[in-house]
Amino acid sequence: MIHFKRICYVLIPIVFVFLTSCETMTSNIEPTSPIAQVKEVPSLKFPYSVWVKFDENKVVNYEGFQIKVGKYLQKAINNYLYPAFDQSSRSSITLYINSYINPKTLSGFPQGKITVNVDLVTTLFLDYIPIYTMTTKGYSEAPYFYPKLPERIDTIMENATTEAVKGIPGEVVQVFSNPEKAILKTEEQINWILKNFGVNDPLMKPGLIRSYIELANLLRLIKRQEEAISVAKRVLDLDPNNSMAYAVLGLIYQEQKKYKEAEENFKKAIALDPKAFSHYIKLARLYYEKEAYVQAANTLIKTLEIAPTSKEAYGLLLTSYMAMGEFDKAIETATKAIKAYSIIGIGVKIGLQGEYPIVEQVLEGEPAKIAGVEVGDKIIKINKQPTTGLKIDDVIKLISGEEGTQVTLTIKRGNEEFEKTITRKPIVYKEASLFFALRSLSYREKGNIEQAMKDAEWAYALNPNLDEAKEALGAIYLDGAKYDEAIKILSSTSEEDKFAKVLLAIAYAKTNKFNEALDIYNRIPEDYWLTKSVFKNKTIDNLSISLKPYKNILIQNARNFELKGQYKEAIREYANFLKIADENEAKQIRSHIAGLIMKYPHLFALSEEARKAIIRAEIYTQEGKFEKAIEEYKNALKISPFFPALYKALALNYGGLKDYRNAIKNMKIYLELLPDAPDLREAKDQIYRWEFMMEKGE
Repeated sequence: MIHFKRICYVLIPIVFVFLTSCETMTSNIEPTSPIAQVKEVPSLKFPYSVWVKFDENKVVNYEGFQIKVGKYLQKAINNYLYPAFDQSSRSSITLYINSYINPKTLSGFPQGKITVNVDLVTTLFLDYIPIYTMTTKGYSEAPYFYPKLPERIDTIMENATTEAVKGIPGEVVQVFSNPEKAILKTEEQINWILKNFGVNDPLMKPGLIRSYIELANLLRLIKRQEEAISVAKRVLDLDPNNSMAYAVLGLIYQEQKKYKEAEENFKKAIALDPKAFSHYIKLARLYYEKEAYVQAANTLIKTLEIAPTSKEAYGLLLTSYMAMGEFDKAIETATKAIKAYSIIGIGVKIGLQGEYPIVEQVLEGEPAKIAGVEVGDKIIKINKQPTTGLKIDDVIKLISGEEGTQVTLTIKRGNEEFEKTITRKPIVYKEASLFFALRSLSYREKGNIEQAMKDAEWAYALNPNLDEAKEALGAIYLDGAKYDEAIKILSSTSEEDKFAKVLLAIAYAKTNKFNEALDIYNRIPEDYWLTKSVFKNKTIDNLSISLKPYKNILIQNARNFELKGQYKEAIREYANFLKIADENEAKQIRSHIAGLIMKYPHLFALSEEARKAIIRAEIYTQEGKFEKAIEEYKNALKISPFFPALYKALALNYGGLKDYRNAIKNMKIYLELLPDAPDLREAKDQIYRWEFMMEKGE
């Protein structure tokens, strides 16, 4: 078992702002963990990570006091919003919160009271495009007693803001669990604007356009793609220069595998809004999906020029280099990303409360903890400079500095005041876990196992819930023949993490648990095995080698059955072998099966169940429902895995979906099983057509 010291990271509030417009969002570090001693945390754990943006510097004037809205929002978000989401999820959303605060006095002294209404108008973004706008409310009141008015304002502001923030997670869940309801509400909003103001009202037109964009994105979410396209084009009728409309069109076309149209629309979005890093991210994702890794990398380099701390851009650039086999570039990029997500500090999380910054969290093992700083301490001076009225960014800058230098905090704890002089040291953000993990895997490919181990330990220490951290540590366990440890940690990854599942299958195969290895192998979609990624293919090859003993058993069984004339049993063993064979092995088996088909065609006749599936598939094909047709043909293949015509039919349906890679693969299988096919020339020409379509990027 590898032993390592758990590495902590600094937790500081992050300021989220919009640049130029709501459409262009700044890059930001993901939200930090909630502060300590939270009394109530939602039980909900929505399977998305969340980024939150709001105006931290907003001020509301009341009775001569300046109420700093941002500090109340930040605290409520930390306590009640972030904990409702799974911050380790690969899927993410963004929330942009506009706050509307109305404090007032009711009646007069001494029987009066002060009240505050908080309205939060929150826009939910999916894939950096608005999808729904929701309103949550909070209210609080207290008796009006002027000598203690600041404290009362502070209390009711915190209570009302907390109540409003608490409503946001439930609203988000409603959008994803019942998008049809969100669509109806958005359509009602659009119809209300059209009825009361018309299309070209200068005040209402921006809201109308925003509602249309949200509607298009909602329709995309539930796969009503043609309707979504129509709505997005309606936006362009109203505003031909709307980059968001082109962006949502690009996403829809990408989901339809219309890659040429998707690329054109993403490029139009970039041309219209060249500072919007999210448009570059979308284009890079498209290139990555097409396995055009060089184009993806070039696009991501431009992205980082605009958004130099974009976690997604760094992560996708890293995986693009790894897919290209450019592991030195991957290591270099990971090192830059780790630096971007590190600071020199003392290991505290600071918030604002009243007129002073306050310590909200102290990290174990870090300088502040060692110096005796405690949660709740008020920092009234930093290096003798008073902190009254400072913004949170100013406080953080004063506390940060060069490694090895010192900062002196004047702390107020209860009625006591004292100084703490603390030496600064490097602090690594939790978000850097991803880059340590990917750098570990890259070092592993370079053969530097010692450094790979160190990075894997860092990644896991920073975020033990991150799948990539588990992958990196699991891979190290595999290399050290610690298969039980590898199985334990890799088994805890999400079902969506296919790379971890390949590693897990290898671990089971190494311990001769072939049934478990095959169970995992068969749960991985077949598309995963068809890849140009150098990195993935190396691991796939390792799995194939690990399964070699089991393959040998299957082949030997099949040959023994053939020698005894038990051809049905032999065919069954060959079919089992084919499920885990690599490309060359599969070709050899199909060549052998082709000979058996010629000699014993009756052994390969279709069963009635297979025929039923084929009939259903043919009807779906006629209706243009290619995905359903493919599903039925695959059902038929489970029963008759060596019936050549099924592969040709699969190929044509994949072609209908413009999934040319799978189309080519299945047409080639058809010709391997039936090398003297009557339509040999036609089948080969069709392969050439699909290959050309892939070259054109269509």
